[in-house]
Amino acid sequence: MDFFLSKKSICFIALLISFSILGTSKYLTRKLINDSLKSQKTFSLENSNETTECRNRTIDEFPDDFMTMQQRKNGGIIVHILITVYIFCAIAIVCDEYFVQSLNRISKDLDLRDDVAGATFMAAGSSSPELFTSVIGVLIAKSDVGVGTIVGSAVFNVLFIIAVCALTAKTVLTIDWYPLTRDCMFYIVSIGALILVIRDGYVHWYEALVLLVLYIFYILLMYFNERIQFLIRSKFNMFGVYGLEDENIRLIDPDNLGASPIKRPRSVASFDDDNDDDNSDPIDIFQLPSSLIGKLVYLTLFPINLTFFLTIPDCRRQTFRKFPLYFITFIVSIIYLSVLTYVLVWMVVIICFTLDIPDTVAGLTILACGTSVPEVVSGILVTRKGKGEMAISNSIGSNVFDILICLGLPWFISTLSNLDKPVKIFSGGLVYTAVILLTTVVVLIIGFILNKWKLSKKFGVIMLVCWAVATTISCLFELDVFGKFSIPLC
Repeated sequence: MDFFLSKKSICFIALLISFSILGTSKYLTRKLINDSLKSQKTFSLENSNETTECRNRTIDEFPDDFMTMQQRKNGGIIVHILITVYIFCAIAIVCDEYFVQSLNRISKDLDLRDDVAGATFMAAGSSSPELFTSVIGVLIAKSDVGVGTIVGSAVFNVLFIIAVCALTAKTVLTIDWYPLTRDCMFYIVSIGALILVIRDGYVHWYEALVLLVLYIFYILLMYFNERIQFLIRSKFNMFGVYGLEDENIRLIDPDNLGASPIKRPRSVASFDDDNDDDNSDPIDIFQLPSSLIGKLVYLTLFPINLTFFLTIPDCRRQTFRKFPLYFITFIVSIIYLSVLTYVLVWMVVIICFTLDIPDTVAGLTILACGTSVPEVVSGILVTRKGKGEMAISNSIGSNVFDILICLGLPWFISTLSNLDKPVKIFSGGLVYTAVILLTTVVVLIIGFILNKWKLSKKFGVIMLVCWAVATTISCLFELDVFGKFSIPLC
């Protein structure tokens, strides 16, 4: 019997995650939490000689809300939730219709290889919501909401998106082992670096710089991907490893002139040949859908669609395709993304403060899912075309960008003003959440090996259960269910 397709597999994977995380957490608890607490602020209580460690309220870093606390508790919080959902949609529109298209034009004009373009510009496009959320969290909110969003989004991308791709695929897809293993191995290195950086609750400038240097190394890995791929596939083929050689791939020495692989694995959010921007049409905001639900969504989103249509040049139009006009699209998109992300984090912080939910829990759940909407949509579309490898490489490879750039860059910028003042990590539970993330990647690799590198619907169900278990455990850490990990508010 194929073990991975048995009915007991879901329970096995869930238990594997649970025991791995709890066992690792038990071993690391004392050292990591004690180190984390050293970074926190000491607050002197009035009329008392006692001191307790606390942290400032994140909501104090933002403007006053247009509702009072009592109004929000009486139902006004629903307005904030609706605004949050609307902003999620607005960010998705800016990213997909304008920002990514401008990055596509830049990559083509620079004549970048697909892997390098995917690891840089296209990764920036698909991960731009996470990047701006992290920047707002580190530089403005001064909280862990950005870190929580990155880690939660990473768990979401690795398990949930791959699960959805498996469930929506038209047929069972066979995944090439090399690009998946390549991206997962470097992703494990990235997670390990993240754990080492935040383990003591401090992020120094040189630690942030290490993350940025690792990403440069990742780009170099993508640049020499064909040569490395040839060497690795040759070794595995030499030893006759079962199930590791894709029958559709011909081993061609990249040193031979004129040689080019028949099938070239892609990375991160690399270009889809079927959707070349030279053949894609500009957005048409005046085309009314035929279905009733489509019409309701169209009318709801029409105000922001019209605003973007009038204020952001569409670089798919002939007028703005040439250099440097498409840079206008790039710059205006960044401005919109910055403003929208600021308002988004502001609304989420208000919701969390009203409901007494830690910022990191919102990052692990609401913000993680909302900022990953572009990856979900693109993953489903690509998978239904039979390109499962591209969807998986996109979801895993973009996580490398999330950890090394979306966290490393804001941390590095924050520490540049004062090299002796590191960025503080207020939640000790984030270390354990990162360990959970590391475990999910290992489970994913083991799952594909046991399932003989096939993307099936049962595999998707198992990954979906794993995502629910991993996210639940992460939130329980942040809610101090397994111990006192978070610092109380002042």
